[in-house]
Order: sequence, then C-alpha cells, then structure tokens
Amino acid sequence: MNGRHFYKIFASIVLLCVCAGNSFATDQTKKATAGKVGIEESAVRNDSVADADSPGVQLARQHLAELLPLLSHLRTHEPGQYDKAIRELDRAAKRLEAQQRRGNEFFDVALRQWQSRGRIDLLKAKLRIRPSESDRKRLLAEMQSLREVEVERLRLEWEVLAQRQQSLAARVAQAEAASKRAEEQMEELNQNIERLSSQQIDDNWPPYRRAAGLDRDPESAKKSNKTETIKPNPGAKQRMNDAKI
Repeated sequence: MNGRHFYKIFASIVLLCVCAGNSFATDQTKKATAGKVGIEESAVRNDSVADADSPGVQLARQHLAELLPLLSHLRTHEPGQYDKAIRELDRAAKRLEAQQRRGNEFFDVALRQWQSRGRIDLLKAKLRIRPSESDRKRLLAEMQSLREVEVERLRLEWEVLAQRQQSLAARVAQAEAASKRAEEQMEELNQNIERLSSQQIDDNWPPYRRAAGLDRDPESAKKSNKTETIKPNPGAKQRMNDAKI
C-alpha cells in the first residue's frame, strides 16, 4: 500500500490535534490528576463516542485506542472537525479491507503501518502543544518502527512483482511455442496447397483412372481374363445317356 495514503488519512488528524490545542491538553491534564475515577470516566466517554457503528470508529477502537480521547473531545468541542476525522477513519478502514483481500500478510503490514503513522501524527501534534523529552524518544522509536514496516511492505510488493514476472515469462514461453506450432502448420498447409494446385485433373489423373477401372492391377486383370477349364462330370454324362434311351 502506498505510504502516502496513510499520510493523507492522518494529515487532517494532525491538524485537528493542533486546532484542539490547549483545550485538549487541559482536558488531559485534568484526567491525569483525577486518579482512578478520572480514568474510569474517560473510559466511559470513550465508549460513548458517536457513530459507534462506523467502520472507522471500530478500527480506532480495536487498533488505535489512542484516538478515542481525541474523537471524544472533538465531538464535544469541534463537531465539524469530528465529522472530518470520522470520514478519514472510514476511508482508512476501506483501504485496509482492500489490503485484506490481497492476503493476511498485506493486511498485517498495512495495519501496522497505519497504526505507526497514526501514533507518529499524534505524537507530533502533542509535541507542538506540550514539548516533552519522553515524547520525543517515543516519536523517534515510532519512526524507526515505521521504517521497518515500510521496508517489509516493499519486500512484499517485490515478491508479488517477482511472481508476476515469472508468470508473464511462462505465458510468453507458451505463446512463443504456440506461435512456432502455428508457423509449422501454416507451412504444411502451404505445401499442400501448392501440391494440389499443381496437379492436373483429367482422364489421365491416376485417382480418376483407378476409380473408373481404367487402370486395373495387372495381376487382377490376368486372373479375370484367364479362361477356366470345365472338367466333365461323369454323373451328368450318364444321366444324359439314360434320357436318350
């Protein structure tokens, strides 16, 4: 899958993080100091994100839960940006579904690439709002991970192209063999055409003379023309004499 697709998916989310800005950071600070109760309340709010049946929201809930607090915040404070984020997530879900049809390996790589790009975009936005050395380290590690996933994706694509090249080479070989057979058959047909065209069909044409009985086999002619000797039958001669008496 082209890496630019995933960048487009989350490019708007980066902008959303920046636009949410201080208010979102303030919400996160309050949640961090609220203790266990705040965490539980955050989980409840995450579960109440609108469009729960949306493929994009389901994708985020299953594979990139870090987006859920942001979606919840945008739903409350930036409805227009929230709708835009949902549309981007839905498009991401469709692209991942297309990769799944190519095979499990393609889906796994595409999903990990999507997750990594999402985390990178979120960290970049977070660093713009509130710089942190720990987040910078996380960003570096995530970028390294993304590079590894991209290399893996390119290797998969290379294998697909190699298999396709082998298949095309086999088809070319088959086509060349079929072309050679067709040339041989055409040459044979041309020879038959020339041979038949050069033959003169008249009363001297051997097939005609044989069919008409004009050129019979000499041995057969001798047998048919040979006079058979009739031997006398003593019994028949006696019967003739008796009849005369």
